[in-house]
Amino acid sequence: MLGVPALAALLLLGATPAAADIPTPGRTNITRAVTLDFGVYADYTTRIHKVAKGETLASIAKAKLGASSRWQEIQRLNPDVKADALAVGYALLVPPAKKPLAVKATAQGEAKAPQDGAGPHPWWHFFSVPQPSGRLLPFAHGQKVPVEHYGTTVLAVRDDGYDAFMKMWNAPKASGWRTLRDLKKQPPAWLAIAARVQPGRDSVKSSSPIRRIEEEQRISAIRKGKVHTSIVRTRYFDGNGKELTKAQVKQAGARRNFVFVLIAGAGLAGLFFVLRRRRAAVGHAAA
Repeated sequence: MLGVPALAALLLLGATPAAADIPTPGRTNITRAVTLDFGVYADYTTRIHKVAKGETLASIAKAKLGASSRWQEIQRLNPDVKADALAVGYALLVPPAKKPLAVKATAQGEAKAPQDGAGPHPWWHFFSVPQPSGRLLPFAHGQKVPVEHYGTTVLAVRDDGYDAFMKMWNAPKASGWRTLRDLKKQPPAWLAIAARVQPGRDSVKSSSPIRRIEEEQRISAIRKGKVHTSIVRTRYFDGNGKELTKAQVKQAGARRNFVFVLIAGAGLAGLFFVLRRRRAAVGHAAA
C-alpha cells in the first residue's frame, strides 16, 4: 500500500535473519508461521478500513471516530487519497478505536510513555518490513494478525514521530536515514523494533515428524526502542497437515535421543573391545 524507493531496501541490512535455504546434513527445512497478538496495544494502533460504495471520509470518520469533522485525521494518514473520490475496496488507514494517551514531554524534551498495563497507551503505528522486498506494509488492526512474509521485521512508530518517519522512509537519501541496525543501537524515542517476529523457515532433524510450526506471539511491552514479544502458544504439524500432540513431539525427541544413546553406546562398547584386545595382545607379546 505504501511504496518505498529501492534505496530503502538497504535499511533491512542486519535487521532480518539469514535464509536457511540449504539444510545441514541430517536436517531438513520446515515452515514457521507466526501470528502476532497486539495484546493491550490492539485498541491503540492504526486500523485498516476497506471503503464501501457511497462512503466518504466524512461518513467513515463519523462511523469510526464518532464525528464527521474528524475526516482530516484520516486524510493525514492517507495523503494520496482524494476525499471526494474514494475507490471502493481501498484499504484506508484510520486512527485507533480508543482515544490514545497523549505523549507528555519531560523537562529534557524526551518523550515519556506510561507504564505498560496502566490504562491508556500512546498511539502506535505498526508496520511489517518483509525480506527481501523492503516494502513498508501497515498491519491491519486486530487482536491476532498473521505475519505472512519471510524474514519480517516489525516496526512500531509512535504517532508523534509518524510524519517524520514517513518523510525519512520515502526519501532516505535526502533525510540521511540510517539502517535499522544503527537505529537499534540508538533509536528515536518514537520508534521501536521487534526482532523476534520472524516467520519463514526453520530446521529440524530429518527423522522428526514436524514439517510446520505455527507460533502465536503477543506484544507484551514497548519500551527503550524495542517491541517486546512473548510466545503464547506453539503448534506442530506433520507432512499431511495433521497437528501433533505434545506427547507425539516429545516421543519423537525421546526416540531420537534413544537412538543417539544406542549408537553412542555401541561405539563406546566397540572402542572398549578394541582397546581390550590390543592390551591383551601387548601383554601376550611381552610374555
